[in-house]
Amino acid sequence: MACDETNKAKLHVGDVGTTIRCQFVDQAEQPLDISQALVKEISIEQPAVGEASPVAVLHAGTFAGDGSDGLLNYVLQSGDLPVPGYYHFQGHVTFTGGADHHSNRVRVRVMPNNAAPSP
Repeated sequence: MACDETNKAKLHVGDVGTTIRCQFVDQAEQPLDISQALVKEISIEQPAVGEASPVAVLHAGTFAGDGSDGLLNYVLQSGDLPVPGYYHFQGHVTFTGGADHHSNRVRVRVMPNNAAPSP
């Protein structure tokens, strides 16, 4: 699952183990080296339910490599996708001195889980 418009995985309520991957790029659209980032997080904004406002939860991101490729990952855990609807994913990093960078914010539809309940 990428934080861009390509290669969107099909997600369902309750999915666990799917990797959300956000790429950070510079103004020339080249990978931004985030290896020295002090804060590494991915935000998952859940859809609004009823009249409630959407809920955004921050999760610690990890590197698959050393971060020089600009990639930040988060593996979905139980409870991350509790309801169907449109979610937003976005990566955020902060460097020494306070410089902040964000990946693209991506809207992804999470489908209902139609699995039959266990007897």
